[in-house]
Amino acid sequence: MVDSDLKKVAQNFSAVYPIMEDAGRRRIKGLKVASILSDAIGDKPVNTLLDIGCSNALLLDVVTEQLAPEFAVGIDMDS
Repeated sequence: MVDSDLKKVAQNFSAVYPIMEDAGRRRIKGLKVASILSDAIGDKPVNTLLDIGCSNALLLDVVTEQLAPEFAVGIDMDS
């Protein structure tokens, strides 16, 4: 796949998968992810969160709320 084709697919991702824009569903998913990460991390402080392929970062926002890292960043081709 050529870079331009990959970029085209990424730009159309939200149109193909409109569920990515559903804030309520993304919030539920984010709470699940935060719970799993919290169990894995235990009592250790969370310094940094990195979300690669974050789309609109709705999930990252929820996980950040729950884990309260010092620093959080999301990276996506559309960004």
